[in-house]
Amino acid sequence: MGFEDLQRHLASQSWPTFPGKPTWEDVSFHGLPGREELLSRVAQRLEQAHVVIFGGPNRGKTFFSYQAGRLWHDISRTGNPAVRYASASELENEDLEDLAIADQQYRRYKTPTLYILDDCHLNEDIARNLYMKASPPGVVVLFCFRGNSFIELPRWVLALKERTAGSDVVLLTRNHQLDLEVVKEYTRRVERSATKEDMKALVRHSGFDLAGIVESLEVWNKKPEISLRQVDRNAVLDFIKEEYGIAPFSGDRCKALHVLAVLGAREYTTPVEMLTRFSGAMQKLLAEGLVSESPTRRGRYQLSNIKVCDWVLRALSRHCKTIIPTDDSIVHEYYERSIATGGVGIYALRWFAERRERELVFRILRDQKITPRLRSSLENVSGAMLRKILHPVLYSLPQNERWRLQDLLTPSATTLLSESLKGAPAYQVDQGMRVLCSTVNPCTVFDGWGIEDWQTTINKSSINSLKSLAYSILRYRLNPAANSLARALSSGDLQGVLTKCQTSMSSLSGLIGNLERLEKGCTAPFLEKVLSADLALVMENAEPGSFSSILYRMNEAEHPEIVMQFIVRNRDSLQKMLDRADWKARFWLLWNASQADKESAAVFMRQTSGTLLPRLDDDTYMPYLGLANYLGVDHPPAPLPSNTAIVAMIEEEWSPTAVGLILRAVAVHGDPALIEDLKGELSIEYWDWRVSSVPIPAVRDLLSQSLAIFCH
Repeated sequence: MGFEDLQRHLASQSWPTFPGKPTWEDVSFHGLPGREELLSRVAQRLEQAHVVIFGGPNRGKTFFSYQAGRLWHDISRTGNPAVRYASASELENEDLEDLAIADQQYRRYKTPTLYILDDCHLNEDIARNLYMKASPPGVVVLFCFRGNSFIELPRWVLALKERTAGSDVVLLTRNHQLDLEVVKEYTRRVERSATKEDMKALVRHSGFDLAGIVESLEVWNKKPEISLRQVDRNAVLDFIKEEYGIAPFSGDRCKALHVLAVLGAREYTTPVEMLTRFSGAMQKLLAEGLVSESPTRRGRYQLSNIKVCDWVLRALSRHCKTIIPTDDSIVHEYYERSIATGGVGIYALRWFAERRERELVFRILRDQKITPRLRSSLENVSGAMLRKILHPVLYSLPQNERWRLQDLLTPSATTLLSESLKGAPAYQVDQGMRVLCSTVNPCTVFDGWGIEDWQTTINKSSINSLKSLAYSILRYRLNPAANSLARALSSGDLQGVLTKCQTSMSSLSGLIGNLERLEKGCTAPFLEKVLSADLALVMENAEPGSFSSILYRMNEAEHPEIVMQFIVRNRDSLQKMLDRADWKARFWLLWNASQADKESAAVFMRQTSGTLLPRLDDDTYMPYLGLANYLGVDHPPAPLPSNTAIVAMIEEEWSPTAVGLILRAVAVHGDPALIEDLKGELSIEYWDWRVSSVPIPAVRDLLSQSLAIFCH
């Protein structure tokens, strides 16, 4: 059937009389509570351009799209605007011919049309084709995607976000105030009272999930004998059991409900062919109004209240577990039918992988009837879409089964995927590289890449994604790529990358560490760029541990003059961090600073607010005492813990630096008798053996010198 008029798509009876779907009046701007300011902004933007909304499951995306459609209709300055709705999972490309009619209507009569395309994540090709065909302002589209972060969105959506500075791509976050407002509105409509505490209790019992909240309210409305606070998980399951007639002796009824709920929970409608074996039970469910035909596709069915699928599955599992098949077997049957008829099988495969349904993905890829059809379907998608589908599939398979991706990629598809990575953002290169490395010779993945290609990738990327890409290249031992990426990083525009998006100090530290392993000779030029970059915003949000980490990485690269300049340039930020750091973070910050600039570290220690030393029973007391002596910082007389405590401290300590400083504190502050006693109790031989394996010269010297006192 394709797109349907929104007013016709919505319910004929007002919520809560008809559960699961609101009426045209319910979605008016002053109807059910919504995100008013955001809603107004989206509706106004739709007068000129397409808009994408996305968010996690049960965040109210569909209802928000209904409200935006109604508001756009009401504020439209032209006569008789049309709002049309469809789910992407139920559309074919021929359904997009609807746009030609809408465009003609606008050209002739200036009548605009808004299309609401829901569930875009289930068929991204349809969404992209609609985006390409629709021409604002006469034909505009509101796209609804499921996803928790921008990284999950298709490339064309990210391009739209960048082009419009984010104004046309909107994330719907969890909103606890909205949850409470829904409960308040419901109690008003059914004319039952409830305290605010009871409302909050119901929201908690429902897991802060809008669909769960609405279903809990339905139970409360139909059971006047219980209070709102009493509506917990068990009360809802008992109600579902009674409402849907779920019982072990109702075999066909439970099996039909199971098929509908399993597919409905995954946002699919059920083809009639999967329900014919339960025809008697289906007739009754249809007559009772519990099941209905899909409004957009004939011959497909769904639970009338699609929001209760998860609850129905829980009730079936509790009462009919022995007579219903596994969820995987139902989805596998649906998938086999879908891929055989040219449906959205490849997108469903990705969806199952992202939901971490590993057994189901594994089962599909082992099916020799399905694999050739999948391979054929994958030949007809873009390289970017190949990456988006196959990357989550790769990580849903056990390590020893990832070779199965070879069965899905033809040589032409492999080439297409490889070519799509050149100059792409680092996170996309990383994902595509991992897929290719499981299917082809890893050494050939970056054949043909030059420094310019890597610099294009760098300019489109964040520090964090570059860090991850560098790690992956090291992991797969792609030496030519490692050398090229390192040279591009050392010669590129670091400031541009830093200002592109928020950068954390820990990400920058990780990138420096990985760069040192990619190509040691490129680290110094990169550190020079770090030194000259404006890091004010990075410093402002940095934690003491991450600042300590970047000093460690710089020291590890053995460029003390750069580290010294870095400390001097960021002296004020470092002092502020030391003042708010706990003793452990403070210790490591001072130690790492001291490896390049001992005098500055001593000044920092003296100027740090608070007491000079930790408490005697603090784990950091002895290493810190040794560090104070190492830096030449005077302090009041400091007692030592007992011999037993010192021995335990050294036996449990893994860090050679800390052990060296503990032994230094004992040597400086302990009397000769104490040192003699400890010689017999400490495992000096073990640490003496460890000295040769310590990679950092300064730590090796510290430990060696401290041990020498106990060996003579």
